[in-house]
Amino acid sequence: MFVLGLDVGLSDLYVRLLDVPTQGAPVGLGDVRVFCNSPEGHEELCAWLQLYSAVPALTAVVMESTGVYWERIAVCLHTAGYAVSVVNAAQIKYFAKSMLRRGKTDKMDAELIARYGATMRPARLDAHGCRSRISARPDSRARRRCRADHAGKGSAPRSRSPSCCAGGGGAVV
Repeated sequence: MFVLGLDVGLSDLYVRLLDVPTQGAPVGLGDVRVFCNSPEGHEELCAWLQLYSAVPALTAVVMESTGVYWERIAVCLHTAGYAVSVVNAAQIKYFAKSMLRRGKTDKMDAELIARYGATMRPARLDAHGCRSRISARPDSRARRRCRADHAGKGSAPRSRSPSCCAGGGGAVV
């Protein structure tokens, strides 16, 4: 099983991938990576996950609910079949305190979120929950962006295939 920890920001996604064996401690795969928080960056992230064989059936994705910035990547990964968990930032904060963590950088946060996911195994968004959390806010920026991305393409965001998750690499930080 794999756990992907995502520290989501306005323009960047800091990610940490852990291999979680059935026994023993989680092992980090590669370095913390950074991708753009854009449709192209989402595609690069999904392609990078494939390089580690972190396929949807074997990978849990954990992120904080930071403003509206998490919405697009959560929908993209959920649509591609990944088990997505969106947790309250306070849960991550207190998990960090329990581990006596003091520093606060995007790289450290991505690592911490991944470790939280491996340890706590938070509840996953269900098929209805992923879309309903976003559609509950009619003025959601993610919904407006999604509509703009699909304007004139003949496909509504709800009928979109997981094509948002296929393509290139990512930057190592």
